[in-house]
Amino acid sequence: MKKIIYLILGISIVFASCDGAKQYIKRAQKFEKSRNYEQAVINYNEALLRDPENKDAKKGMKKSGQRLMNELVEDFNISYTSKNYSRAIDQYQEIDRLQKNVERRKVTLEVPSDLHNKYKECVAELCREYYHSAIRAIDNRDYSLATDFLRRIEKLDPTYENLGRLRTAIQADPIYMNAMDAYQRRQYAIAYNSFSQVDAISKGYRDTDKYLEELKKSYSVSLVIFPLDNQTSQFSLADQVYRLMHSEFQRQHNQLLQVADRETVFDAMRKLNISVNLPISDKDALAVAKSLQVSRYMIGALTSLNYTPAPRKEEIKVAYLRERVLYWDQWTGTQMSNYQYREVKYKEVTEEVQVTLSFRYRLFNATNGEVTYSDLIQKSVINQVKFAEYNGVIEDLYPTTGYISQTDLRKWRSRFEASSDRKTDQELLDICVRELVRQWMDQINVAIFK
Repeated sequence: MKKIIYLILGISIVFASCDGAKQYIKRAQKFEKSRNYEQAVINYNEALLRDPENKDAKKGMKKSGQRLMNELVEDFNISYTSKNYSRAIDQYQEIDRLQKNVERRKVTLEVPSDLHNKYKECVAELCREYYHSAIRAIDNRDYSLATDFLRRIEKLDPTYENLGRLRTAIQADPIYMNAMDAYQRRQYAIAYNSFSQVDAISKGYRDTDKYLEELKKSYSVSLVIFPLDNQTSQFSLADQVYRLMHSEFQRQHNQLLQVADRETVFDAMRKLNISVNLPISDKDALAVAKSLQVSRYMIGALTSLNYTPAPRKEEIKVAYLRERVLYWDQWTGTQMSNYQYREVKYKEVTEEVQVTLSFRYRLFNATNGEVTYSDLIQKSVINQVKFAEYNGVIEDLYPTTGYISQTDLRKWRSRFEASSDRKTDQELLDICVRELVRQWMDQINVAIFK
């Protein structure tokens, strides 16, 4: 009995599928009559999903599919002839999708034999257009736009012959242009380093080789930095600045500039019986520079160091102290407790201190002892701290008697701990020294090549 039921159900499903297929075939035929071949193909496809061996559906799909294919091929040829390669590629992809979809239903459509070659020609031409557009973007220093064109080419043809060259240009050109900017500003050390980076990315990119050779030949400089004269009250400050200057040159890795290390300078001074602990005279500095056969030397002095605190600012503010209160409840005859808020005063405080460090230096030509550059650098660091003061238990203090979230309450109470944000005098001085040496490096990298 069960076998009969299963057989009847199976037959019912088959008939239902066949009826469903017929409905889609009728819809497809209506679309055929109105020459809407795309919808006709879609409905024939639905019919074949329900009845894969339906001959009428296969015949109809082949007929409508071929007509749709002819329309798509005609549109493709129009775009191809008018050199609208982007549109032609999109149309070819529609043709390809149609062909693959009908092949899944075991239907074959006719396609012109030269269609694929035309498509490859469109891809090649569009890649060429994108490539030249990317090059123009690079020339305009619009590297974001150039990268966009690169991505389009990668999507169209990952094997495009100029793809590697374009990737290299997008990577190297920003550094090359920075090198050219530095060269024009006479920042030859920075220019040389940047040109070297470009050369490592792409040997001979643009005229990198020419600039590297010119810079190395015409602008190589050797330098001696003499121990700094410390005219401040801060012991060992001059040595701190002196060491930082040398370490900055080492970090810079400037192949155009050779800086004599501290030990070499000290040894040369001792050989000429010149004290390394006293300010050096111009005459002695020239003698040491000539003995070391350098082209430039520098004498500098830390002329002043000032700590200037600003007047402390205080502003009285109101907060609310939550207190626990005990009372006798006459109705229950028991002692009860509750909270009440009492208005209290606290201070909002602003403290500020300014540290100013001054450094005067002169750069000399070691051939004749003439000053080629001099400057006074002043660097200031201001540390401003805002915090609150209250002589009581902070955990019982509230900014309002109304509702406040725990997050906002913690944020408000943090002002009573903000005094710990003060920097020590040494921390401020260290910042000041770093900023002073950074500015000096920017100046010296230009002045030394003049």
